[in-house]
Amino acid sequence: FPVTITEQDPYQITDWEQLYNVRFFSGTGPDSKRYFVLNNDLNSHSGGYDTYASESANGGMGWEPGYSSYIYLDGNGFAIADFKILREFYFESGLFRYLDYSEILNLDLKDFLVQGRYYSGGLAAFAYQCSLNGIKVVNGTIENSMYSSGLIAGELYFSSINSSSIHGSVSGEYYIGGISGFIVTGK
Repeated sequence: FPVTITEQDPYQITDWEQLYNVRFFSGTGPDSKRYFVLNNDLNSHSGGYDTYASESANGGMGWEPGYSSYIYLDGNGFAIADFKILREFYFESGLFRYLDYSEILNLDLKDFLVQGRYYSGGLAAFAYQCSLNGIKVVNGTIENSMYSSGLIAGELYFSSINSSSIHGSVSGEYYIGGISGFIVTGK
């Protein structure tokens, strides 16, 4: 990754390894937000899929959720698809484990499976003070054995979701929702 990842020069994501590496380049505050843009669909035919997002990745656990703060990710209308997260005995499953003070827009999530114990979502297990705009979930599956599961986020805190849609299935014991299993002061 370049040293600066700015609005004028966002990092271009074209494969699974580059998406995985976003976790290493969070901003440290509002004035240091990091900018990323998806330049194509990521799916089972994309570079790095077997290593990062398939059911055999990471010792049979699939995608490894990461933590990101102060990021801006523009999906450009492209999809992140076919990823598997197989962590049925683990907490916090999603493309992002925690997503704080971030903005994600124009992103499709398609044909994915997330298995977890607590706090599971397609995009994030937890989203705190995030703006999620134009998120489209198509054929997503969340299988949670306990609580807080949703197709976009397991739990949302002080966040907004606008112009978004979901289609898929969610299962669990408590706090189950289509968009999110649990929302605290969101809109």
